[in-house]
Amino acid sequence: MQYLLELDDRILIYIQKKLRRPALNIWMKRISYLGNGGFIWLAAALLLLFSGEYRHIGFAVVLAQIVGVISTNLFIKNLVARKRPFDRLSCI
Repeated sequence: MQYLLELDDRILIYIQKKLRRPALNIWMKRISYLGNGGFIWLAAALLLLFSGEYRHIGFAVVLAQIVGVISTNLFIKNLVARKRPFDRLSCI
């Protein structure tokens, strides 16, 4: 497990030092925000639920979101309990 954490740290540091572009920060923050809380998937599910032909796919998207939230936020995150990189690394 320690090897994976060290590899994860090295990859993150590489990205921070070599691939970061200040001009893209505002766009990347906006793109990242779309994924917060699954809002983009909720919007997609709502659109599908209100369409007659694809309503069954909308229900599947909602069900997948519920299962995903329960499995990741309630179980896996607590089981793994991995600290966020900014809490572990002082160089980024």
